[in-house]
Amino acid sequence: MPKYLVIAVATYSVLLTLAMAIVGRPLMRVIAGKNAAEAQLRSVGSHLRERDESPSGSQREFDQHRSLSQALDDVIARWRDLCVQLMRTTLVSQGNALLAPVIAWVLCAPKYLIGTMSLGEVAQVTAAFVIVQAALNWLVDNYAGLADCLSSINRVASLLLALDQLEGIPPGDRAGS
Repeated sequence: MPKYLVIAVATYSVLLTLAMAIVGRPLMRVIAGKNAAEAQLRSVGSHLRERDESPSGSQREFDQHRSLSQALDDVIARWRDLCVQLMRTTLVSQGNALLAPVIAWVLCAPKYLIGTMSLGEVAQVTAAFVIVQAALNWLVDNYAGLADCLSSINRVASLLLALDQLEGIPPGDRAGS
């Protein structure tokens, strides 16, 4: 593989990783919002199921059904936000799958046109470019799963901090106990 293609594949991989980081930045927040909305819906549903039986059509029952409807609308909106965000990250990662071989062919075209590289060599170099580029872009391929994992870690960390505050333990002292 020519040296200029090694530099090109490294540069392309860095640019693609930066693009994914920029496009995918809101994903962790969107996942956390979806999880919070689902938890709120479960909470409202549980309260509605466990409530004392009151006369049908009462104001309290109407308010509970309205809060359940609002919670469901919020869950649907958060899922819509998640779908939009996943679509954006998918466009970056799958656009890469289409663009990487084209970039390699374009970079090899001048050498092919002047006759210093055969068509078979162009195909082999393009395949090598795509393989190296795929190996360097682990973050691009796994961004959604990583964002989901980080969102869960943040949720657990927030819970632990809240529990520490309830117990009156300073946030840094819990690890030692």
